[in-house]
Amino acid sequence: MVAQQGSDLRPYAPGTPQLGIGGTPDSPANAILPQDEDWSWLRTVPLSERSAVDRLRFVPLNADGSIYASFGFDGRFGFEYFDDATFGDQPGDDLDWHLRANLFAGVTFGDRARIFGALKFGQVEDSDFPVPPVDDDGPDLHQAFAELSFGDMFGLSVQDAFVRVGRQELHYGAGRLISIRNGPNVRNDYDGVLARIAAGGVIADAFAFRPTENDPGLWNNNTDDTRAVWGLYTTAPITTFAPNASGLLGRANLDLFYIGFDREVSPYAFQPTPLDETRHTIGARFWTSGPPTDGWNLEIEGGFQFGDADGLAGGDGDIRAGYLAGSVTYGYADTRWTPVIGVDFGINTGDDDPTDDRLGTFRAPFPPGRFFGEASPLGAGNLMGLRPGITVSPSDKLSLTARYEAFWRVETEDGIYAPPQVPIRGNAGDDRFIGQEVALLASYRLSDTATLGGSIARFETGGYLSDNGPNEDVTAASLKLDIRF
Repeated sequence: MVAQQGSDLRPYAPGTPQLGIGGTPDSPANAILPQDEDWSWLRTVPLSERSAVDRLRFVPLNADGSIYASFGFDGRFGFEYFDDATFGDQPGDDLDWHLRANLFAGVTFGDRARIFGALKFGQVEDSDFPVPPVDDDGPDLHQAFAELSFGDMFGLSVQDAFVRVGRQELHYGAGRLISIRNGPNVRNDYDGVLARIAAGGVIADAFAFRPTENDPGLWNNNTDDTRAVWGLYTTAPITTFAPNASGLLGRANLDLFYIGFDREVSPYAFQPTPLDETRHTIGARFWTSGPPTDGWNLEIEGGFQFGDADGLAGGDGDIRAGYLAGSVTYGYADTRWTPVIGVDFGINTGDDDPTDDRLGTFRAPFPPGRFFGEASPLGAGNLMGLRPGITVSPSDKLSLTARYEAFWRVETEDGIYAPPQVPIRGNAGDDRFIGQEVALLASYRLSDTATLGGSIARFETGGYLSDNGPNEDVTAASLKLDIRF
């Protein structure tokens, strides 16, 4: 049982759908970040009418329910299969089992204060190759923060302005720059402070964090002092600025943001030694909200990066990079199986001259664990991609997706990268075409809290990889059960 986000409830992170993932006005869904969910409205629902899950989401600790505890779970179990992963860097096939188990709990003290915590655990079994810490780590502390609300000081609802201090997840917009990293078993977390305010239709975050280390083992993920991220992210419906907007514009939102990022060790495909870099990203995102089957939907995001790269070409360099990405879809709500057709696109700059003092390779500070494709290991730097696809829903529980993706490098003097920005091939040759992928995906909703998802994909390598071998074609498949409440 889920309630619609209202003005008296805690505002979601800016740039995320205000009704949650896949939500509609009649059927809102979970927030992208579990700590943003506000279950205080359940105090108005008689205990006999609450589901078993709702009884965990709202556990009153006093007579009127103004003080209550909330408990939740984010779990995943399934397998992944790869043949010639990373284009043959790991030759042969590998079938392994993946487990994620994250527990979270919070205590809310009226409208004014709250504490929230989470534990995480990720494990991979039966792999024939080294397992990265982003898939196998923990148990460890995932979130632990205190929150103080004070919106009434500005004439707002109490929870419309608050500060969170401590370890927590972050996710903004489509997650291209700062993501929860939901693909691998272990999600991102950060230590620092966040301030949020919602007023006049605008939601704004100011934040300053350092990520935690992903160290394999038990209870050992400390703050990573070699990296830092800070910034300002705002979002507002277009109707805030144009009250008479209708149609597509009436469902549109505008995000504006600045994100700073500092990293002491930054390797690049063309650079013999890692760089110490500081990047600043200024960008915007235009996106429509509403059901994907409801006609046209559009999302487009772009940004410009500038900053300093110490050690570039043996000296001090400047950063000048950028990206443009998005998607266009059209849904046929009145057609059998409600098909949604669309195309995703993206272009992320690369470096055009490894000998000069200007760095042109785009870097996302904390990108998704799998940036593009099901079989490809490609990250954002020096990459251009196009992905047409179609999704059909034979029932309200089952969705099927088929899509094709093609990839090119933008600059021939730069290589390609895996997330978060690990060089995996050099800059030999003049061929730009990296390869192409065909993928089939299926998702079946078993209940309001459980979804079974599967995929199979084939990536065929192109001329660029032939010049920078190995260049094996990649086959990938997965089947996973996700549980979230």
